[in-house]
Amino acid sequence: MADRNDQARLRILQAYERARAVDPSITQGQFMRAGAPGSRVTNLAGKFRTDDSAARYFRKIRSGERTGGTMYRQGTEEGPGRMVGLFQFKIRTDDGRFISQNITVAGAVSSFDNAAIEYELKRNRRDRIEAMVAAYRERYGQEHGDIDIDSLEARPIHHQRKPIRMRLAL
Repeated sequence: MADRNDQARLRILQAYERARAVDPSITQGQFMRAGAPGSRVTNLAGKFRTDDSAARYFRKIRSGERTGGTMYRQGTEEGPGRMVGLFQFKIRTDDGRFISQNITVAGAVSSFDNAAIEYELKRNRRDRIEAMVAAYRERYGQEHGDIDIDSLEARPIHHQRKPIRMRLAL
C-alpha cells in the first residue's frame, strides 16, 4: 500500500508543477483547495477551510510526512469504465442557468488538475468557451447573452455521454 501512496504523492506534486506552469500566481493553498475532492462544499469534515491549512497539508505532502494517497484516489473517481483525461466544465449564464460540456485533457488524471484546467479555459480558451455556449444556446433556442467566466468550474468524470467538442493538453 505504501507504493500506491507514494505514487499518489508524486502525482500530486506533478499536478502542482503543471498548475504552476500554467498559472505562476497560484499558491499552494489555492492549488490544494481547488483540487481537494468536495472542496466547493465548506461544511464537510476533513476538507480545507482556509488556504493556510491547505498549504500546510501540501507542505507535509512535499516533505513526505503525508502522502495524500486517499485524497488523490478520491479525486480520480476510480471505477469501471474510468477514462483518463475526461473532464467536464460548467459555466453560469447571465440568466442564472448552467451550461456544461465534456472535454478531454491530455496529461490530466485527477481533481488536482482542476486548477490548471480552469485557468487554461478562463484565460487562454475563453473564445472557444463563448463559441460553445453560443452554439448550445442557438441549438436550444435560448436568447444570446453574456456568460460569467469566473463561475467556470471543472471536474473529472467517469464517462462521456455527449460528443467531446474540445481537446486540450496540460
